[in-house]
Amino acid sequence: VTIPAGTYDGIDQDVNTVGTPQGAQTTTKLSQQDGYNIVKAMFDDGKSIWQAAYPSGAENDYVAMTLASTVPLHAGTVQYFVEQGIEVPEELIPPEYVAVQ
Repeated sequence: VTIPAGTYDGIDQDVNTVGTPQGAQTTTKLSQQDGYNIVKAMFDDGKSIWQAAYPSGAENDYVAMTLASTVPLHAGTVQYFVEQGIEVPEELIPPEYVAVQ
């Protein structure tokens, strides 16, 4: 992973470093609605939060990263993505997901 020059104060050249994927996990005990509310807050206004805390993270494609998951998503995440017109692969849709009209 390369952190571009100028991302952080005092760093005037690109810095090569190690990167690891990060994510958020939860349980099926978290309701679909609560999961949806969390994901909606993260994706609707999350970029400004991520830019402040992790400037180079603003360039990440969080939808693509989420859809690269190897385990099913939370039902609330699926609900939000469907609402946004994002196609969710069948293998990422958990059995507890309920489509919302």
